[in-house]
Formats: sequence, structure tokens, C-alpha cells
Amino acid sequence: MSRRISILGSTGSIGRQSLEVIAACGMTVGALTANANVERMEEQVRQFQPELAVMMDEKAAADLKVRLADTKTRVASGMEGLVEAAELPSADTVITSWSRRRHGTGERRSCPWTRSTRLCFSPSRGVRTGGRSSG
Repeated sequence: MSRRISILGSTGSIGRQSLEVIAACGMTVGALTANANVERMEEQVRQFQPELAVMMDEKAAADLKVRLADTKTRVASGMEGLVEAAELPSADTVITSWSRRRHGTGERRSCPWTRSTRLCFSPSRGVRTGGRSSG
């Protein structure tokens, strides 16, 4: 069973439900990512104490960094941060509910963890995906 999880898209419905299961099963969180919901991300970080929190929105990341100055969680931003969360060495499973469409614009994006796919699908790691197909 997985013990340390990274969640890409933790503030959405699937991410929140995943965190409920993680808490109930006594697992830990390595990384959390979100687009711009700073308030919910701060709550999640304070509850689960991941080593990394990533906000896609640069301004949201700056705000989160100030809010979490009293914690050990490192804050990163953008696509680079999202890939870092997907490749986090201390996590043995990645749960992704991150949308392939840019929030609010409908613009398609390629999956941000493409370069970590081999790492994620190796025998020692697992990937769980959820959400609607973006066609």
C-alpha cells in the first residue's frame, strides 16, 4: 500500500476526496498542487504538512508563501513546480485530477508530467488519475 502521496489538483473535488481517504488511512502527503485557491491550499498544507505546495498562478504562490512562512512546506509555482510535484522522490504514488484545459480559457495543454511518466509508471511508483476526459 502507498504511504506517501502527491496530489496534482488537491483543491478540487477529486483532490479533496483523495485527502479524506489519505487522512482516514493514515497515509502522508508529499506534495499538493492547485491553480489559485490560496485559502483552501493553506488549510490543506496546515493539515497534511507536505514538503512541497505548488500554485500554478504566480501571484497565488507569492501569497501562499507569505501565509506559510511559519511552516516547513516549500512553495513553488507554475508548470515547473507542477512537474516537480509529479516527480517528487519521496512520494510513492501520484494522484492527478489536474485538468488538461487551462482554467477559464478552454485552451488545451499537454499533460505537465509527461517527462515524469516513466518515473511514475515504474514498478515502485503508482499513478492514479481521476476526473473527466477533456477529449
